[in-house]
Amino acid sequence: MSSHGAHHQAAGRAGRRSVSPAQSLIEEVEERTGKSGSPFVVAEALEERLAAQRLREVVAADRMAFGLVSAEARRQAELEW
Repeated sequence: MSSHGAHHQAAGRAGRRSVSPAQSLIEEVEERTGKSGSPFVVAEALEERLAAQRLREVVAADRMAFGLVSAEARRQAELEW
């Protein structure tokens, strides 16, 4: 079993849903992973999408609480990098 399968089994019990992606996406995924890898690619894509959404929410909340980062603070951070 791939590492994807082990990760997703540990993350929680699988639910069943029907999705209908474009045929070109299905073909490319199957070329890269084989037919049995498709569910893991879909699950991984959903996890990445949700993580990105959560990050956008954190950034928005931070901006509401503290405002935008000033140009001076950005310059200082760049100098320290």
